[in-house]
Amino acid sequence: MKSITENEIKKVLQSYEKFKEHITKRIMSLYKEMEDTDSQIATVAYKKPSLDGYGGFQSEKKDLFDILEKHEKNVRMQAIEIRTEIQRLVEEEENYNRVWAGYRSLRGDEYSIITALYIRLEPYKAVEAEYEGSHRKFEFVRKSALNHIKMLYESEFTNLQIVQHKYCRPKNKSGRQDETKDDKSYVQLKLSI
Repeated sequence: MKSITENEIKKVLQSYEKFKEHITKRIMSLYKEMEDTDSQIATVAYKKPSLDGYGGFQSEKKDLFDILEKHEKNVRMQAIEIRTEIQRLVEEEENYNRVWAGYRSLRGDEYSIITALYIRLEPYKAVEAEYEGSHRKFEFVRKSALNHIKMLYESEFTNLQIVQHKYCRPKNKSGRQDETKDDKSYVQLKLSI
């Protein structure tokens, strides 16, 4: 996975909903363009062999054939460009989804602070005033949450593993592991009926 900065994380969190709406519309529009392009390719491919029955001079046939070939080449290039743009948008969407998965994995104060600051866009001072702790502790929790999102973004975990908490958080400064649910905390109950 590639790396991400704290500012990029903030930008993603602040614009996630608008981005998802925009990217969905843009990808649907490109799929429609691709359908139209594929239809044009099929039409041009169908018309080429039918020129044999054209009653004009040989040079006219060649000119029409050259025009159709050039048009087909242009349409095929357009199709490649559309597919490339769709691929770029899907990769960008994956980057947003990855940050969002990291955000959804937050718990407690980390989740509350990040939600207030970067999702609901509440003023920093107002969010800090609501927090029951010192400025230093507030900043520590905020930074810790952003670092947690960054660590998960840059990890090898899948988005599903991230939201299911199938990872271990690194140990904090006191040597204790930060609270996280992993596979060992889950016990299946057996009921005999």
